[in-house]
Amino acid sequence: MERGANIERMTGKPFIKQWAFTFEAILKDAEITFDSNQVYFYGRSEHGEFLTGFSSKISEAYRSAFLRVLQHFYRSGNISKDFYLKYAYATLPVELSRWKILPGRAPEWWPRLASSTATSGEGQPLVSISFRNPLEQLIESREGKLLVAAAGAIEPAEGSEESDPSHSFLLIAFAYKVVGSEWPSAEEIGENLFYRPSLVTIPSRTAKPFNFLEDRENHLPLRCETFTLRDILITPIVARERDLCIALWQYFRDYDTPFNLSPALSENLRSVMGRDHWRYEDNEGGIVAVYTDWLEGLKERYNRSIPIPHGQSLLVEKEFLHDWLNKNDMRLGYVLKKSYRTRKYNYEEVRKYEETKLLNVSRIIL
Repeated sequence: MERGANIERMTGKPFIKQWAFTFEAILKDAEITFDSNQVYFYGRSEHGEFLTGFSSKISEAYRSAFLRVLQHFYRSGNISKDFYLKYAYATLPVELSRWKILPGRAPEWWPRLASSTATSGEGQPLVSISFRNPLEQLIESREGKLLVAAAGAIEPAEGSEESDPSHSFLLIAFAYKVVGSEWPSAEEIGENLFYRPSLVTIPSRTAKPFNFLEDRENHLPLRCETFTLRDILITPIVARERDLCIALWQYFRDYDTPFNLSPALSENLRSVMGRDHWRYEDNEGGIVAVYTDWLEGLKERYNRSIPIPHGQSLLVEKEFLHDWLNKNDMRLGYVLKKSYRTRKYNYEEVRKYEETKLLNVSRIIL
């Protein structure tokens, strides 16, 4: 509905009304009975569990009607070709590059709770949380590699097979150079790095609209250049992938937008698809960076405010990264956000608390 409203704002024409009329015609032609209880079946309450990764005859009729009216608006000259293709491609329920890659299991180093104890408080529960290993240790070198990005659920103490995760984290590396004494907050840096640097494609210029990872020649960087935040110069190391599809059939992979390397680091590398990962290699075939994601099983329904048992990470060869930093006269820093969630009863709204901090960052001017 949001897309339809956007088209109406752009064109000043009744897209939603035509969409509804076409939807009713499709139901009649296909002899599909409209049952309002299907909406209740998807999500039974605002704060309850929601059915994910599923489509019905009704939802397919909605999608078909949307595409028919969208095509009519394009042929009538009401919307541009790129707008038409972008909205049409967004109805595809799977990104085919990632469909080829199997998710693994959570690596041994992945954050896990040691305990989480709830006690009663003044009007809301109080939760005491401890970790098996501090999240700050994630930035340490592992077999000659450095973690430059990681995000996902923090595993429950008893394991994801016994309990749903409640908390999550996001860790992003960046290159920086200090040029003065005025310093931005961790929240300001995170706001500019967590989701803004992106890789996109223009729908009309690609022959592989459903294979983002295999379409590198058409990737366009957005907000990946060096920027100034108060008295610190920052160059993004990580970018988010903005493909053209929805991941209905692999919805866990759209829960948190996938990572990629910023073009500043990857421009002279080639990407290779693996069975359970994708990676960057140099001209000699040496592995420079590896992306993986993990999944610890799925349920039919999830509360939309609670993380699912999924995570992703991007590791880069330490020597490669340090050579690039030295060449650009910059240092390596990290911004870490921890998100904690709690609620007393299942029917209540989930309360979310966030903590953001900088790691491995020095204010010394070199």
